[in-house]
Amino acid sequence: PPPPPAAPRPEPQTAVETVRPAAVTAPAVPISTTGKGFLVQVGSFKRASDAERMKAELALLGISSRVEVATIPSGETFHRVRTGPYADQAALDKVRGLLKRNGKDAMTIPIK
Repeated sequence: PPPPPAAPRPEPQTAVETVRPAAVTAPAVPISTTGKGFLVQVGSFKRASDAERMKAELALLGISSRVEVATIPSGETFHRVRTGPYADQAALDKVRGLLKRNGKDAMTIPIK
């Protein structure tokens, strides 16, 4: 007797893996007790929506940030996107390196 028909072969599947960057975790500095550390400002915008967009871009990189509203002496209001505080130079270098690799300029602000 003829052999039974072969079962249809399944189509090869290509695995698609979504890779999310690891969160940048640096020890937070309790500013009230140490008075030392660093903040990183990634942007300052007149429009809150622009600041929120930058905050979302940072979140996609695994960087936790916040928007701080500041009124400068001329009366203009700016929305500053900041992350930190970072306890030491190594933590600061890590986050600044990640920002740079992703085309983000940043300004370091020492906490005194």
